[in-house]
Amino acid sequence: MVALFEVGASTTSMQVIRNDEVLYDRDQAFGGAQLTQLIVRQYGFSPEEAEGKKRSGELPEDYESGVLKPFVESMAQKSPAPCSSSSPARRTTASTTSWWPAVPRRCPA
Repeated sequence: MVALFEVGASTTSMQVIRNDEVLYDRDQAFGGAQLTQLIVRQYGFSPEEAEGKKRSGELPEDYESGVLKPFVESMAQKSPAPCSSSSPARRTTASTTSWWPAVPRRCPA
C-alpha cells in the first residue's frame, strides 16, 4: 500500500493505492501557500523571505513544533482519510514540497 501526496501552493492531492488499485483519490483546497502565510504571521518575515526560508530549511528552531506540526495536524483534520495513522507513507518530492513531511497511514489488508 502506498499513499501519495502532492502539495501545491493552494491544492493538495492525495491518493491511496494498493496492488495498482486506487482506493482513495481526493484534492483538498490547502497547500504550501497557507504554510507560508503562517510563517509570515509567526515570525514577521515578508512573504518572499518566508517562502525562501521554507524552501531552504532556514527557519527558527521552534518552527517544527510551533508551526509545522500544528499545520499538518489541522490539515489531517480537514482531510477525511480512509485509513488510520501508523505506517509510513510516500510523498512527492517536487522542489515546492521539499518541506512536506510524510504523513503516516495504515489501511486494513
